[in-house]
Amino acid sequence: MKTFPPQNYLAWKISVSFLHLMAIGCAIYRLLHRYMIQRLWWDDYMVIVPLVLSLVYWPLFLVHFPYRLGGWC
Repeated sequence: MKTFPPQNYLAWKISVSFLHLMAIGCAIYRLLHRYMIQRLWWDDYMVIVPLVLSLVYWPLFLVHFPYRLGGWC
């Protein structure tokens, strides 16, 4: 059976961090822009929920916990 080579953990961490920061930046820009032109609507309010969850998740992703469930990291 063919197996994949081991992945570089630091490369994945940098890639995921970059994508999270891009998504957070785009969401903040969208909300600020829509607020400035006074066109906030229900879909803009729905963006706030994943934005807040991403703001909570991203720093936790960067912290290395010594005892994780699963033990794969």
